[in-house]
Amino acid sequence: MSFRATVAASAFGIVYAGAGLTNAAFASGADTGRGVSAELKKIEREARSIQSIVDQAREVTLSVDQRLANGELLYRDGDYARAAATLSEIIEKYPDTPSLADAVWLRAETYYAAEQYLSARRDYQTIVTRGGDALFRPYLSKSLVRLVDLSLRTGHLEGLNDLIEKVKLVSGSQIDGAFLYAKGRALFALGDLLGAAEAFSLVPKENSFAHQAGYYIGLVSMKQSRGGGSKKSSSAPAPGTPPPDFSNAIAAFQRVTTLPATTADARHVVDLSWLAVARLRYEAGQYTEAAEAYAKLNRDSPEFDTMLFELAWVYVRLGDTQRAERSLEVLSVTDPSSPYAGDGALLRGDLLLRGGSFDSALSMYESVRGQYDPLRAKVDAFLSGTPDPAVFYAKLVDHAQVLAQARAEGNTKLTGSILPPVAFKWAQEAEDGPMAFGIVEEIAQCKTLLENSRHLDEKLTMQMASANRVRLFPALLMAEERAISLINRISRTRLELARALDDEEADHVAADIIAPRDARRFLMGVIQEIPTEAKDFIERDEAGARQWNDVSQGIAQRRLELEQLQTKVDAIARLLGEENNHLKPDVQARMETELAAHQEELKGYRQQLAVLRKDIEFGKSQVGLTDLRFQHDAAARRQFTEVLTQEMELAAKGHAGPYAPGYAKMSLKLLASAAALEASLFDSFKGLEAHVAERTAELRTKVEAERVSLEAYGAQLNSVDNDARDVVGRVARRNFGFVSNRLRGIVLRADVGIAAHAWEVREEELARVRNLQAERAREEQLLDQEMREVLDDAGESVGAK
Repeated sequence: MSFRATVAASAFGIVYAGAGLTNAAFASGADTGRGVSAELKKIEREARSIQSIVDQAREVTLSVDQRLANGELLYRDGDYARAAATLSEIIEKYPDTPSLADAVWLRAETYYAAEQYLSARRDYQTIVTRGGDALFRPYLSKSLVRLVDLSLRTGHLEGLNDLIEKVKLVSGSQIDGAFLYAKGRALFALGDLLGAAEAFSLVPKENSFAHQAGYYIGLVSMKQSRGGGSKKSSSAPAPGTPPPDFSNAIAAFQRVTTLPATTADARHVVDLSWLAVARLRYEAGQYTEAAEAYAKLNRDSPEFDTMLFELAWVYVRLGDTQRAERSLEVLSVTDPSSPYAGDGALLRGDLLLRGGSFDSALSMYESVRGQYDPLRAKVDAFLSGTPDPAVFYAKLVDHAQVLAQARAEGNTKLTGSILPPVAFKWAQEAEDGPMAFGIVEEIAQCKTLLENSRHLDEKLTMQMASANRVRLFPALLMAEERAISLINRISRTRLELARALDDEEADHVAADIIAPRDARRFLMGVIQEIPTEAKDFIERDEAGARQWNDVSQGIAQRRLELEQLQTKVDAIARLLGEENNHLKPDVQARMETELAAHQEELKGYRQQLAVLRKDIEFGKSQVGLTDLRFQHDAAARRQFTEVLTQEMELAAKGHAGPYAPGYAKMSLKLLASAAALEASLFDSFKGLEAHVAERTAELRTKVEAERVSLEAYGAQLNSVDNDARDVVGRVARRNFGFVSNRLRGIVLRADVGIAAHAWEVREEELARVRNLQAERAREEQLLDQEMREVLDDAGESVGAK
């Protein structure tokens, strides 16, 4: 065979073998191309939904009925703040719709459940005023019931006469058990006992207010037995004075105890009825029957501590000090925070002292003194440190805000940091206390709400100014995430083409294709990690939030350290403020100067922490579609598209070997289709961003209007606050004076007990000495007598001799 023939044969073999490889490669590339083409068509179909989301976001708004349903769901779920906001929007924006009455009623119920009684009363009065309208008529009787309840809760009894007149206008099916019960309560408060008894007696026994109505019937009978309503007394009648005949009242209360109690409120009324029976028995001198009535209360009753304390006095009257002491011991164990704890411990100490258990009695008195004397000192310091009623009032408002914040955070330790909880409670229960402290709590609540609203305004303003403001609009956020996910899926199709290209390229390629190929292979790992599903976006948001939460926890740790340092500084300041601190004047002055410098440093650190917290809030608002991770994704997509396209173009020219041109030419067509589809998606994304800008402008206008309203509300609150400072401050200061006297009385009684213990021990020792002396005298007398007898016997014997 000639050389040419040999070369030809070899070339034929190579071509033949190459043809087999090329066919396999074309098959693999064709499959990839078909898959990419199908995926691009699917993305194109799904891309059409993005514009529909934009259009729906422009057009779709919740109907009034939908808003009302949302408000009711929030109310039922206990989210009262959002429920009130949703319902207020209906009342303000849609006053001419049939749903107005429903919204006013639901908002009134929301305020009532949130214990915002003044706001609730305003809405209930609106319903009563418009009760003649067909829309408001179904809620008329219910609103009157609530208004009676609110008048009694807040102590505003001056409007009960007007309510009674409106109650008389209600008729028909609106008169139910709740309505009759409310009518009876109003008449009872106004002193019309006969009318109240008549209304209460009409409440059906199967009604949920049957227990309360029966209890009031007992109260009416008790007042009638006392001669028209004198205050009940827990003391025994004076000697020679016959007690009132409480048989009718006792029978009425006992009827309540026979009613089935299936709810907690009903069981509580039953317990109160047994207490009433026991107290009336006690006042009538029927101590054994009173003890039996007290024993009807269970351990889980909210009146269990009251029962134990009063039962102890019953046993004292019966002369059974052992049972009385046992009852007080159970009280100290089961409810040490009871308002009867102090008096109960003192009574128990008296019983122990009378029983001769001197050491136990002394321990009890010292325990009471150790518990209540610091409380008295704290209240006295609070009173002496704030002689001005206005300053006193301001401190009370601040204290009420601290208590509310502590309750919201579930922090029980913070509750007593400014004033003892028991002192605050006793001051509220004193004369005019409910009304005065109600104003304090309302002012504190309004201030807290205003602060929260300003904080929300600040956060909204910050979010609106951020690049990730789309988070304010969930529907548009979902649409933008959808657009980004589709764009990323297009990049994933390019990734599939790139992987198949690696199979087509030869081992030895032209020099000009090496750089784009290396860059493309490097970016493939980045493209593999970009988010394409909803869960991927959620995971990214959670990861970003975790990073900022870690920083926030670090700030919280620094804040705790600051508080610890502040505690030390305060302790040193108190030490320096003591008169007998045994410090030289120059040392005192130097330490005070250093302490003031440290106070300024702590103040500066707090300001820095406040700035850092705002920065963290701003950082959290940036987590999302515009943060650095998504920006890096966008840059990687652009670079990957550029280098892949460049590599495909070079491969189509044969720079990647003999087998890549066909696949590259096919891929370039797919890349062109992907680029066109991607451009369309970017246009949709720009449309979403434009809509976001439009919605943000609308929101900014609303926020500005709300900010003006907040300033007006703040001015009104300051006006009310200034008006209340002097009057409420004087009432509250006087009530805390009562508390101080009460605490001082408990401490004084404990001191008297300690003195009585010392006296009893002295008397016992003296009696013991007297007994010993008497015994010694008797023994000496007996010895004397025996001696005389012996001497007499001896004298007789001598005489006989």
